[in-house]
Amino acid sequence: MAAGGDPVQGASVIGVRKMELSSPLLLDAINRPAILDDKPQNNQTSNSQRLRRLKRRPQIATRTKPPSQDRLVVVFVTASAIFFLVTIYPFLSGDFPSSGISHKDWLHKHGDGHGGILDLAENKTLLLWHHLMGKQRQQSFEGDISIINRIKDDPLPLARGVSGLPPSKTPALIGAQHGSIQCPTAVGVLHMDELAYWNDPQGERDVSFISPFNPQSKEKRYVTFEPDRGGWNNIRMSLENVIVFAAATGRTLVLPPDTPFYLLSQNPDGTKRKVHHGFADFLDLENVALRNKLEIISMTEFLETGSKKRRGHKKMFTIPVGSEGKKLRKSAEECIYVAKSDRPCDAIYEFLRSHAYVPELQAGRDCLIFDLDAQKASTMQHSTDSQIFDSLPYAQKENVEEFCDERNPIFYGKELASAPWIHFHAGEKHHRLLNHFYTFMYFTDTKVDHYYKRFVRDFLHYGDAIYCAAGKVIRALEQEAKQSGSSQPSFSSMHVRRGDFQYKKVKITAHDWYNITKELFRKNEIIYIATDEKNRDFFKPLTKHYNLRFLSDFSDAAGLKDLDPNFMGMIDTIVASRGRLFVGTWFSTFTGYINRLRGYYGMPGSTSYYSTPERKFNTHTWVNPHKVMTAREWPTAWVGIDGDEDVREERAT
Repeated sequence: MAAGGDPVQGASVIGVRKMELSSPLLLDAINRPAILDDKPQNNQTSNSQRLRRLKRRPQIATRTKPPSQDRLVVVFVTASAIFFLVTIYPFLSGDFPSSGISHKDWLHKHGDGHGGILDLAENKTLLLWHHLMGKQRQQSFEGDISIINRIKDDPLPLARGVSGLPPSKTPALIGAQHGSIQCPTAVGVLHMDELAYWNDPQGERDVSFISPFNPQSKEKRYVTFEPDRGGWNNIRMSLENVIVFAAATGRTLVLPPDTPFYLLSQNPDGTKRKVHHGFADFLDLENVALRNKLEIISMTEFLETGSKKRRGHKKMFTIPVGSEGKKLRKSAEECIYVAKSDRPCDAIYEFLRSHAYVPELQAGRDCLIFDLDAQKASTMQHSTDSQIFDSLPYAQKENVEEFCDERNPIFYGKELASAPWIHFHAGEKHHRLLNHFYTFMYFTDTKVDHYYKRFVRDFLHYGDAIYCAAGKVIRALEQEAKQSGSSQPSFSSMHVRRGDFQYKKVKITAHDWYNITKELFRKNEIIYIATDEKNRDFFKPLTKHYNLRFLSDFSDAAGLKDLDPNFMGMIDTIVASRGRLFVGTWFSTFTGYINRLRGYYGMPGSTSYYSTPERKFNTHTWVNPHKVMTAREWPTAWVGIDGDEDVREERAT
């Protein structure tokens, strides 16, 4: 496989198809030329000495002529190939568990799960890489360089995760490279590239991709929206929907004004004054490749643009004069949800609703279908959504029915396609986009569907500052595990949701947590706990069995005091996603995102569990999204997305 992930054409001299990996060390290990050692070992005669003795013997006509040097080389290469097939090829040939294989069987086959942060990655390329790099990384574990640091100048191979497809069927990776995370330190830059699950740059196909739903018009079109009013992961889910919609339809995305997000308004100086945040404070929205795919502007820029006449078009709106106009402009910069404020959020959002097309969409009630034929039918024949659905071919109708699962199919077309400006009233309960982007929007063309799943994976990730802090915590956890006598560093993780969680049934006691985990975790294993529970006494029953660690334990080691305190929950998700095993809380979108990250990293669903007994093994068997889709994340978001096939099995082949 080339650096971009495509298989190398042709075959080796022994007929074994070679893959070109991006590591020079790996290339050297696989392609090292055969060398006959002249030096005898253990008092045994070497091959070269044996050859020289044969040459000194008198030639006898009836004696069989000894093999030539070239023939011996061929024999040696053939033997080396057999060794390669027996020892290394299983990593490449798909010796990985399907969803039907228990995590214990899989962990037993692959080192009992005692490895480092990526040893559980169900990924051919990464497993082969770690197989060959293991000793070198163990040697470099001591000191300031941890196993999560990229060895200088050695690019990492592409991370496919549980691809479900062989390299020859992942064309989207051709030309792609593994993402990079750079962490400035007092002595230089610390590389934590293994924490990057995304590709940067993307493959050649993705770089040149143009959405079939983008009319390629010279006239700019816009999307504005109101953030979800829930916690961060609800806000993130809604944002992903809006961004994918804007990218797919060729519209400019207008970011909402900075605002104090729910539970994300802590002030670094410790005062009670709430901090305003924008999405770019958490996500890497300045990525050049993302900006080449999606134009993004601020609300202030939009007010200036929309209030001016455009060539051949009248202006979209007029900004009021006087105090009302001043309030509107202030609210466009940053706003709060207080009506009597001098910059209330309602001022800007009511203005947007009154001028834009506001679709009657709610992600829990509706599903949005992107189909070119349906779009043409809705535009040319003025068909209703139910009429379009009835006209679909039988197989396609079945797919839409399965995807929507009792929700109303809404087909992209009519005003959704033609409106120059769409506003999503997503902050209000009847219009919330509270669903995963891949369970709300369905692209009937698998190639397009997978493209937008890669789009979210590769672009909508946290910034380096968050990943750098998480990497330092992971390094400290693994060093502690190593010092405790573990053969290789590892830890497991939990997400204990307490606080204001509305689902009381899953707010269980510490004794219940032990009962659900006692057959999973090892005695005295280091368990990293991501939680909103402030009272540490709650966890006392667990301290009798496990070595518990929390994010606050690493305040100095990870430099957490120097960071925005609102980053802490995001750091928690990354650290928890790297556990040997993970046990989370059903219904929690925080747990859900941890499981999505584990999927991106290539960890099989059989290494995740839920604390609710009847839901404990829900991620161990493949099921398509259904019913309460936000209660968990689903493998359709990451399995097989680098290929063009609809994969419905958590297995690398």
